[in-house]
Amino acid sequence: GIFHGPLWLYIILPFFIIAKGNPFLTLVPLFIFFDIGLIVLGYLLISKLFNKTVGLIFTLFLAISGSLISSSFNFSNSNIMPLIFLIYLFFAIKFFRGRNNYFIAILFISGLGFQFQSAFAIFLLPLLLVLILIKKECPNIKTFVIGVISFVIPLITFIIFDIRHDFLMSKSALKI
Repeated sequence: GIFHGPLWLYIILPFFIIAKGNPFLTLVPLFIFFDIGLIVLGYLLISKLFNKTVGLIFTLFLAISGSLISSSFNFSNSNIMPLIFLIYLFFAIKFFRGRNNYFIAILFISGLGFQFQSAFAIFLLPLLLVLILIKKECPNIKTFVIGVISFVIPLITFIIFDIRHDFLMSKSALKI
């Protein structure tokens, strides 16, 4: 009773149209794009946080990661979660280093994670709480409110679906 968001369908739509409905030709280029994108983004973000050498080492680990390699043969919306988590970690480190505005970005990317894999994204919120406890500094009220709004924005499709379907997902979540 808990579903993935429609963003995944919107992402695959152009590939579906180009491939004229062929599911294999729809998903293979998409995952090549996401897998290469993960490696490139990993280099860019880690290089920004540390330096180019650390970025290259991190990229090497991403490229030879057995779990990432094996997941590239499985075509599903959960393959986007490593990308979401990498961006989440980048924002979390920036937030931890004292840039409180990244709290907003962390909540937005967490909400976006629910579009692809709710079972994983649900752990991003307690992780943020742990980060705040370790940092020993809460964001101010304005940042917190904007953060909550930024978290809800990617969830609007879920909220509309839930309202239209007699709170099916909410009831299922409460049963869990």
